[in-house]
Amino acid sequence: MKKLITIFLIAIPLILFTQTTKIDSLKNVIKDAEGIEKADLLLALANRIQFSDIKAAQDYIDQAFALSEKLNHQEGIADAWNLSAQIAYRKGAFAEALKYYEKALKILEKIDHEKGLSKIYNNMALVYMNIGDFAKAEEYNFKSLEIKKQLDDKNGISYSLSNIGLVYWNQRNYSAAMDYFHQSLKIQNEIGDKNMIANTNNNIALAYMSLNNYEKALEYHLKALSITEEMNNLSSMGSILNNLGVVYAKLAHYDESIQFHFRALKIFQEMEDKPNIASTYNNLGIAQESNKNYDEAMQYHLAALQIRKQLGLESGVINSLSNIGALYELKGDFQQAEKYLKESLELSEKLKNDWEIINVLNNLGRLYLNMNKLADAEKVLLIAHDMLITLESEESNVNNLYSLAELYAGKKDFSKAYEFLMEHITAKDTLISHTNLEQAKELKIKYDLEKKLEENKLLKKDLDLSKMHTRNLALTLIAVFIFLAAVVILFVLRIKNNLRLKLLNNDLKIAKNIAEKHDEHLTLLNKMLRHDLTNNLTVVLSALKLFQYKKDTKLLVDAANKCNNGISLIRNLHKMEMNKSEINILKQVNINQVLEKLKTRFGSTEINHSGNYLVLADDGLESVFQNLIENAVDHGSASKINIDVNEVSKFLEIRVVNNGTKIPEEIKDRIFEEEFSHGEKGRTGMGLHLVERNIIRYGGSIYLEENEDSNVSFILNLKKAEQ
Repeated sequence: MKKLITIFLIAIPLILFTQTTKIDSLKNVIKDAEGIEKADLLLALANRIQFSDIKAAQDYIDQAFALSEKLNHQEGIADAWNLSAQIAYRKGAFAEALKYYEKALKILEKIDHEKGLSKIYNNMALVYMNIGDFAKAEEYNFKSLEIKKQLDDKNGISYSLSNIGLVYWNQRNYSAAMDYFHQSLKIQNEIGDKNMIANTNNNIALAYMSLNNYEKALEYHLKALSITEEMNNLSSMGSILNNLGVVYAKLAHYDESIQFHFRALKIFQEMEDKPNIASTYNNLGIAQESNKNYDEAMQYHLAALQIRKQLGLESGVINSLSNIGALYELKGDFQQAEKYLKESLELSEKLKNDWEIINVLNNLGRLYLNMNKLADAEKVLLIAHDMLITLESEESNVNNLYSLAELYAGKKDFSKAYEFLMEHITAKDTLISHTNLEQAKELKIKYDLEKKLEENKLLKKDLDLSKMHTRNLALTLIAVFIFLAAVVILFVLRIKNNLRLKLLNNDLKIAKNIAEKHDEHLTLLNKMLRHDLTNNLTVVLSALKLFQYKKDTKLLVDAANKCNNGISLIRNLHKMEMNKSEINILKQVNINQVLEKLKTRFGSTEINHSGNYLVLADDGLESVFQNLIENAVDHGSASKINIDVNEVSKFLEIRVVNNGTKIPEEIKDRIFEEEFSHGEKGRTGMGLHLVERNIIRYGGSIYLEENEDSNVSFILNLKKAEQ
């Protein structure tokens, strides 16, 4: 079930005034103020307290609005609508926020207030970004940017560029997002706006985190944190500390993650910033949950929910209700999980927030599958599926299709299960390829930048050389000697430069090799999935055809078992694909546990093994043994399989012997070839080829042993894992 972490993107909502007086001082000044001055001060006070007391802020806005209307103070009326829209935005009432912004927009257009218009366009873009209308968000951001360019408002230009970057970030176009973030950062460095420099570094870090480049994410987050600490910008500091907590959680360093969240919590509590206190409680709940501290996690989620309800932050309430429901499901209390998720769905529908509705429907679908309420699961998952046809959300679509495949497998509707499963695999491949494409773009940008810098250095050196040559035409023999010495020095420098370029090329080759190995492994996983799934579905289809004639219910049981095997396999490979950061990491795998699990799938086959050995492999080892056993049973009609393990130095020699039909002499040398198949039962021909590929990936080997008797023996050599 999807957990809703609060990531602190630092977007720039803008107001139409700049008062920074303290709250107590403002209250004192308001007592004696009159007319337009009083209206503006009321709005300034509302702006200051909106983060800690939304209700009081709205009261001050209403007073300012009434006074501005009475005085025909058009800017004050526009300011009031703008602030009301910001409060609605913070509450998650996005339709209401847009309505208020439109009212402010009409007034500002009427009085030709260009600066105010640019700020309203900026704020409307943020709302459209949050409801997933990225075309509108882009349109309004560029409208805002155009006005700021006409006004030569460098600060405003940098704000718009940063917010455009956020729109691209939300669309997973990380290379474009990076480009706009860096354009914004360049302007901010020129004008020395340290607070904005920190905010943009934070956003660049989030783009790197989305690319799973956690080292770069930490680098930019720590840059941002250092600046906010220097400037004592507590609000941004708390946001960045929270994001650092999220990065460490993704690295599974939960203790460090919790420490960063606690530091953020202390800051927000000192500021009395209740919305961000709630968001930090939310993140602490998820970190504690990941660390298996479920009771503490529940306390934090309930605390976040209480604050969000008190403040009327309806979008945050949806978030908390969903996370509490997910936690109850994890604890096995399905009734409570259903209660909280239904409440979350009801509120999402009230706010007409389609993205939240889809997320909650997907989570409810997963819950109903676990409760075996298949009819209820089908209803909610199909509603989400229909909504996803018009709304683009690759991750939600992948999760929805997988749940639908599992649903129809549970209902024994294997045709639909297969259809949704193939759609899931295609969608998942698309999602991974988009991420890989963005990673490749980011690598190319880095390479092009470094290449350009090197070219500039070489051009500068060539220019220096030309000037030196011109001067030497008028010099004496001593000058010629100096020139020759300079040439020698330049030659040495060029050698150093060439060496540096070679080192750079080597680094790029290493990065390319890593990316190629990454793609190669993903391709192998997909081939394994399709091969094993095809084998299972072939058995299912054969059993169903035989049932039409024999009416033997055992055939249906066999078909159902094969479908369950397929679903189990898909879950394992799905998990391996999702853990992209661990793709090439081998771990300890207990052979005995793998074989015990496979025994249940081959109930009619006698499988004997002994010992408790650990090897270096991953979850794909299960598929290795499954393919060897399936080949023995399906192609060799084996009824008995013995698996013996012997220790040989740093390796384990695993002998897999079956009593099936011997492999013909003429094909022994070809059984590990890709696409090779033999006989009437030969299918894709991928089985033994994939087995060998996986064994080699583990640093081992496999071969067919020559036997004089009728047995068939495969010998596997795998590295022992340290006990």
